[in-house]
Amino acid sequence: MKRPTGFTLIELLVVIAIVGTLSAIAVPSYQLMRKNVALSSYTQEIVSALRLAQNRSISSQGGVTHGVHFDATQYSVYDGTWPAASPQVNTLQDGVQVVSGAPGNIEFKHLTGETADGVDHTFQIGFPGGRSSTITIKANGSISS
Repeated sequence: MKRPTGFTLIELLVVIAIVGTLSAIAVPSYQLMRKNVALSSYTQEIVSALRLAQNRSISSQGGVTHGVHFDATQYSVYDGTWPAASPQVNTLQDGVQVVSGAPGNIEFKHLTGETADGVDHTFQIGFPGGRSSTITIKANGSISS
């Protein structure tokens, strides 16, 4: 007599339970990884925007000051004074925002690249009540994250 082939109902239920358990463990880790990557990416993007404005000021591009304007969920690279005629607006997404120390405007001096107001600026971007990243602009023009 030949035995029937295939899977029993119990075997299928055990496999489904294992897959469900692994998914329940993996999904939160994946979401946390996505948030961390987004935060790191936006931090580097903001540092690059600050350096762009600083380099434009150092080279005296257009004969005007250059800076970056910050709101809670966006930042703008601008020429001249804020509000600028045609700023380059960038929006923070994925829940990332300026969570503390929002500097408003940071402008840089011609030729030196120092902050126009001569003071250090420190602010944090991140998730409200969650992980954040600190960006510092020293009065001498050094930018770090």
